[in-house]
Amino acid sequence: MAQLYEGRFDYVPITGNPSTGPQVTYGIDVDGTNGLDSIIYRILIILRFSDVDGQFLRPDSIRLAFAPGSEIGPGAIPYLDNAVEPPARIRLLRYKWTVQFPGNRLSSELGYDNYPNQSSILIGFTRLYQGGWQYGWVHMEREVTRFEDMLLPDGSTRDFAFRPKGFAIHPIPGRPIRAGMEPELPSLSTELVTLGGDGGEGIRVSWPTGWPGMVLEYASELKQPTEWLPVAGVAGSQAVVKLPEDGHVFFRLRYAP
Repeated sequence: MAQLYEGRFDYVPITGNPSTGPQVTYGIDVDGTNGLDSIIYRILIILRFSDVDGQFLRPDSIRLAFAPGSEIGPGAIPYLDNAVEPPARIRLLRYKWTVQFPGNRLSSELGYDNYPNQSSILIGFTRLYQGGWQYGWVHMEREVTRFEDMLLPDGSTRDFAFRPKGFAIHPIPGRPIRAGMEPELPSLSTELVTLGGDGGEGIRVSWPTGWPGMVLEYASELKQPTEWLPVAGVAGSQAVVKLPEDGHVFFRLRYAP
C-alpha cells in the first residue's frame, strides 16, 4: 500500500557499495502544510548521485528512459531534466495529497509525471570510477500508471510513486551495457594440450581479443580467502599453463587498468 509521509527523507543508495564509486540514490521529498481543516502533502520522487562525479543519461533528445536491451554507452546524452536540473539529479514525478477533516477525507492532485502510462522504466547513468566512466542502469516500477487509480473507493491507496527494483553497472570503464541486462564480460575457454619436451599435459586458457587491461590469474583452491596469483607467460589473450599433479587449478580474469 502507498503511504503518506511527513518530513524529508534521506536519500538512500540503491547501487551497492559506496566504496565502488558515486552511488545512485533514491529519495522522497515531502513538504507538509497544516491548515485549519486539512493537511497538504507535496510529494516529490527523485533520483540523484551521491556526488558530482556521476550523471544520468537518456537515449536521445526525445525519450527519457531506455528501452529494454538498448545500449547505454558513449552515444547517450546527458539527462538535463528539461534544462532545469543538473545531469546528476532527476525528478521523476510530483503530486499532492490533501487530507481534510473531519473524517480524514483524501483527495489528490497531479503536479507532473515525466513517464506517463509507464509502470516500468530503465534509467541510464554514467559515473567516474578509477579514472574512467562506467555505464549502468536503474530499474524503477510502480503499481498504477494513472493518477486517478491511486485512490480506491474504500479509502486505501495503491503506489503511484516509482520504487527502485534493481540495477547493474559495467565494471570496466568505457564499456557499454544493455538496459535491463547484466554486463557483457569476456569468458574464459580452456583446452588440454601436450607440452613439448616431455613436459606432460598443460592447459591453454584464452579469452576474446579486444579487452585491454585484463589480467589472467589462477588459484590452486577456492578456500576463503582465495589466493589469486598472476599467470606467467600470457601472450595477448591466451596462456599455456602446466597441469598440476592433482589436476586442479582455477582461473579468472581481473580488470586492472
